[in-house]
Amino acid sequence: MSQKHEILTQYRTYEGNCKNFNSAQLSITEYDKIESIFTSFKPDIVVHTAAVSSPEKSDKLPAQTVYEINVNATKNSQNIVKNTNPD
Repeated sequence: MSQKHEILTQYRTYEGNCKNFNSAQLSITEYDKIESIFTSFKPDIVVHTAAVSSPEKSDKLPAQTVYEINVNATKNSQNIVKNTNPD
């Protein structure tokens, strides 16, 4: 897929395989920065996998933080995609 398409990855702290592609380091909750990236990059497809998925980790975080990442970030990402790519 990366040979035929331009890929932009996003990570917060762990770069992982993002180092193999164009990438941006920011939190999924930094909505202004995400909107700026989407405005300039204009993705055709967005794959959103960010989440606090471990029950053990979510138990150690404030409930509002988990909600912000798992629910609000998803809704806001969807809205940003709609607003920056209305087609």
